[in-house]
Amino acid sequence: MRMLLGWLLGGALLAAACGDDEDAAQGRGSPACQDFQDAICDFGADRCGASSRAECDQSFQGIECKSDAAATACANALNAATCGQPASGCDLGAIIDPQPAITRCETLVDAVCDHLMKCSQVSDRATCEAATTNGLNCTQAVSASLSYERCLEQLAGACGTSLPSSCQGAIRVLPAGVLGMM
Repeated sequence: MRMLLGWLLGGALLAAACGDDEDAAQGRGSPACQDFQDAICDFGADRCGASSRAECDQSFQGIECKSDAAATACANALNAATCGQPASGCDLGAIIDPQPAITRCETLVDAVCDHLMKCSQVSDRATCEAATTNGLNCTQAVSASLSYERCLEQLAGACGTSLPSSCQGAIRVLPAGVLGMM
């Protein structure tokens, strides 16, 4: 089950984390939120090399925004930002709305346990939930991958020897307290 946790997370989303130009037009949220997602990866991955474009897109395209105005202001500020320096007007705590990701995380834990119980891979729900959430605090979720919905569909399907690959990295989290510090 601990392997399951790491597999679902696919790594923690870090402040400098950034994906794939093919998916640049994709993302959750409004067009302004998608522009922010693209701008932060243009800056962090493409200009500053903080991560690969693919990793950045995988992390940020699943974010939903609290405010289109804040997302737009940050996207514009990133155009003039200097690598290694905070971008003026980019308060991620004012931009990122974690609630949709938190809700998706809780739904995913339920779906994984439903699947594992249906497939007789765990004996009881309480044990499954404890093992699935060991190290995964859904209250720290900030992003759900673009394959999240496919993951849920596949979990509802036939049993297999492992969880669907679409579930890998389905939920991204920040370390405790990081979002409030940004």
